Amino acid sequence: MLRVLATDARYEAEEWMAPYLERGHSVEVYQSWTYLPRWEREASVHRPATDEMSIAAVNARRPDFIVISSKGKEGITMYPNPDWRDGRGMMLVRDDNLRMLEALEGGRLGYDRVQRFERRLWIPRELITSLNPAIDVYRRKESGTPPPVVTTRAD
Repeated sequence: MLRVLATDARYEAEEWMAPYLERGHSVEVYQSWTYLPRWEREASVHRPATDEMSIAAVNARRPDFIVISSKGKEGITMYPNPDWRDGRGMMLVRDDNLRMLEALEGGRLGYDRVQRFERRLWIPRELITSLNPAIDVYRRKESGTPPPVVTTRAD
């Protein structure tokens, strides 16, 4: 377990983003802090409310970076049904958020994926899905010419 934690890709993402955070670049995250780098106390990292994750809302705020974890994406697109007895299930899909995530990952939101941090685990990922998720960093297109996507993998 310690070996998995010691090489977690979130630490590498923290290190890579540090110069940008020090210079005050704005970063948005949309998932539980459990699955993200340790930025809860970073002033330039913002985690908007679930109903503020639409394409229009992201375009209005225009963060410099968006960081997404491979784990917990349902936290972006789903929310608890306030009345689960209505037959629609325990969780409902927030369509605006789903469209935003699809646009981001499909390159249609005005952001390019500039970095992916991912570690190959020595145990089957299905056994511990919350540890060592891949971290994708997207940069706003007009923030300058993004470097090519680099996937970091370590054994």
